[in-house]
Amino acid sequence: MQIKVSGGQFFVNGYPVKRGFTLEENEERTISYIAERGAGCARLSLTDGKLSVEGEIGRVDWKGGMELYPLEDAPVFAAECDLQGDKVLVRFGRELTVGGFRYEPILPLYAPSAQYLGGQRLPLLKVQGQTSAGDYLAILSLRRGAECVLLEGYGEITANGNEVTVTRQPGDLRGRKISDVYLWQGESFARTTHTCECAYTGAYPREKRGRLLLEAVMAEDETDVRMLTTAELSDLQALKAYFGDIERVREPLFPASPTAASIQKRTPNGRVAVTYDFSFEGDKIENIRSLDE
Repeated sequence: MQIKVSGGQFFVNGYPVKRGFTLEENEERTISYIAERGAGCARLSLTDGKLSVEGEIGRVDWKGGMELYPLEDAPVFAAECDLQGDKVLVRFGRELTVGGFRYEPILPLYAPSAQYLGGQRLPLLKVQGQTSAGDYLAILSLRRGAECVLLEGYGEITANGNEVTVTRQPGDLRGRKISDVYLWQGESFARTTHTCECAYTGAYPREKRGRLLLEAVMAEDETDVRMLTTAELSDLQALKAYFGDIERVREPLFPASPTAASIQKRTPNGRVAVTYDFSFEGDKIENIRSLDE
């Protein structure tokens, strides 16, 4: 199996590797890494074509192999929060847990805090902190048996009464600045406004247009979707349903077509990457196909 490494300095059995290595059937390797915001180690083994990973290391499954990356060190501590007269233990780390409810924040949190929001029909917990991309805010519903994340965002966050505005810059090819306005409606948030401002609106070569489309779908940028696709393919909602929840748009890590682009997604079994290629009618994308099927 081909193993790629990214995001830090990796060592395999004590020897440094720059880009990756091969793991053979029934072979075991000890992996360690150091990075700007973390260090760790893991034990890899390959049996019957299935990779087993034991230890603190990030992984993304690709069709062509596996990618390993450093996990960021995140503060790990617990704090008590008074929730409707009951003391609730909130544990912060790479995951946040409140009682039996747990979730992984969009980005690792630094200096996190939790606060009960009173005066609502639901028991609500506000989680705040800092991330590598700005402020962080999440509103959790702790209704017993139906715990969920009602709102989550990072970047520049402002609140005015029941209205929350989240502005972020994902660092994509268009240099977008994305703003979303959410309004609290008693038991949920409704997004009332969504805008995208692009710093770079010029043309890109065909090799970049598939990536541009994936970024436009992730940003929900209808204007760019229409500009990049033929009329038959320009339905943003249909494209969102086709690609699913995109965590990150990436260049293919393993060999692919020059016009291919990849997305990274979270699944119940961990992070996976899917690579797509694109067919063109003139300058516009007319067809999308998965290279991983």
